[in-house]
Amino acid sequence: MGKYYAHHDREDREIADALEEQYLPKSFGDRLPRSEVGAMVSLADKIDNITSFFSIGLIPSGSEDPLPSDGRRWALSRSSWTAGTPSV
Repeated sequence: MGKYYAHHDREDREIADALEEQYLPKSFGDRLPRSEVGAMVSLADKIDNITSFFSIGLIPSGSEDPLPSDGRRWALSRSSWTAGTPSV
C-alpha cells in the first residue's frame, strides 16, 4: 500500500519501489528486493519485527512461533546478501 501512497504523493520511483520491496522475501524461495534501498528497508523491517517480539516478551519457540525462527534467519540472511552486506 505504501508504494501507491508514494506514487500518489509523487515520491521518487526508487522510494516507492523500496516500500513495496520492504516485505520481501515473504517466504523461502520468494523473490528478493531488487534495489539496494529496498533490501536495506527489508532488512530493517525484519530486525524491527524480531526485536519487537522479544521486547514484549514473545520469545519465539516451536509451534507457537508466528514466523519460524529459521525462516526469519533465512529472510535476514537473504536480505542482507542482496544489500551487499555480510550475511547474518
